[in-house]
Amino acid sequence: MMPLDFLECMFWYVVFRGYQMAVAFVTWLLPTSCAKRIGRSEFAKYKIKITTDYDGDGTSLNNKTTSLIRDEEKLIKCEVVVHNAKLFQRFQVDDILGVGESYMEGWWDSDDLLEVIRIGLSMPASLTEVLGDRYLNAVNKQTTLQSLAVARVHYCLSPELWEAMLGPTMNYTCGYWKKDTHTLEEAQINKMDLVAKKLKLKPGMKVLDLGCGWGSAAHYMATHHNVSVVAYNNCPEQVGYCRRKCKGLDVTIHCDDYRNATGTFDAVYSIGLFEHIGHTNGKGYFQVVHRCLTQEGVALVQTTVSADNEIRTCRWSDKYIFPGGEFPYSHEMLSASKDFGFVLEDVHSFGRSYVKTLAEWHRNFNAHWDELEPKFASLVEGKFYRMWNFYLLAGLAHYDTRLAQLVQFTYTRLGRKEEYVSVR
Repeated sequence: MMPLDFLECMFWYVVFRGYQMAVAFVTWLLPTSCAKRIGRSEFAKYKIKITTDYDGDGTSLNNKTTSLIRDEEKLIKCEVVVHNAKLFQRFQVDDILGVGESYMEGWWDSDDLLEVIRIGLSMPASLTEVLGDRYLNAVNKQTTLQSLAVARVHYCLSPELWEAMLGPTMNYTCGYWKKDTHTLEEAQINKMDLVAKKLKLKPGMKVLDLGCGWGSAAHYMATHHNVSVVAYNNCPEQVGYCRRKCKGLDVTIHCDDYRNATGTFDAVYSIGLFEHIGHTNGKGYFQVVHRCLTQEGVALVQTTVSADNEIRTCRWSDKYIFPGGEFPYSHEMLSASKDFGFVLEDVHSFGRSYVKTLAEWHRNFNAHWDELEPKFASLVEGKFYRMWNFYLLAGLAHYDTRLAQLVQFTYTRLGRKEEYVSVR
């Protein structure tokens, strides 16, 4: 007998693909000019100026620019230059996947890509997006085997990229920008210091880091708080980097899945891991924390959460950036942990800090592109540069529109003797 999750996955796949094929057929029947008028009116509604610079066949450029919006009274927020006449048909069939891929392929440009994405996020979700989200969420995309996909696609990119973009701390998660914070490096140190203080670290404690990234937090905890850190990460590139970075410190890095963590620890934390585990594995994550945390210990999860009732998966991101990635909803951080005797002590949201963090990553990436270009320009069939800029600005737009928030959740156990007092 087939498992229910497989049947559900197949159901939503058939519905999604069937709807997509129907839209593609109807769109194919429409003349290009009709699809253009539909797309133009949608852009005009959101005050985006459309210009074109393609020949009649819709594929070659002729340096002609024709405005498709004539209403001068509109407050034009940004301009989209269309290079391919089939763009609007592609939008209607593939939605966000088509938007991202067509930008990567040079079908369109804008004088303000961030504003275009921000406006796009303000539009109502299409049925294609809704059905795609149902399909992507119908099955466990983060089994132990499938979780290796994001390591191969994303995290195993050469360290030169991350060093140029992330700066000296090599933190690939949101920094903590306080009022007196002026640089990305300061914001990342603030974040690591905040995590350490919330975990109530004391010299000699044993600490478990689930995920660990490029090892910056583990290095910081061991160096500044004199604790012993054990970390789990399934990306060989990152593990090798972490081991070199933490050489000589009381830090042990396991190249293994977080689900295989063993031992007993005074503190357990993950920074940016929960976005990769999927809603079907939330309870499994907290089961690991339950297994490894002492009675008086503290656990912290830093994760992005999706605004309630919003679509939390993206087919473009799932294909090109974070395979299997999925933002949890805030309420799931309670429902996933409720069976293990945890008390949610503190919820700390600072999503605006991610806007500033992503802006700095975007600036760093472009400032260092001349150095990175020889090694990275040919990736993704020569579309890496446009893909990466789209990714960074799309992320920034999500936090800027508050469709996504960055939150730290802090837990202790029922029966803990010492009162927990959080910090900011």
